[in-house]
Amino acid sequence: MFPGGRPGSALAQSTAVGTISRILADVGLDASRGVRPSSVAAWAGWKVFEQTGRIEVVARSVGLRSLDRTAVFIGWDPSEDG
Repeated sequence: MFPGGRPGSALAQSTAVGTISRILADVGLDASRGVRPSSVAAWAGWKVFEQTGRIEVVARSVGLRSLDRTAVFIGWDPSEDG
C-alpha cells in the first residue's frame, strides 16, 4: 500500500501539496511571501519553456490542456516576445 495514496490519486496530490507547503514554510518561502506549492510547478514549467521554447510541451509537462492558461501559469506573455 502507498502511504500517501496511489500515485495520481487525490490523496497522493493532497499529501504532496501538504509536504511541499511544509518545506516551503520551513525555509521561509510560504504564502506570506507569495510562494505556494503551485509556484514549484510553475517554475518547473518555465524551465521546460526555457529549454524547448514550446508552450505545448510545457502544457503537457504541467498537466494543463489550454495553451493560454499554461502561458499565464508560467508567467509568459507571448505578445512581449518578438
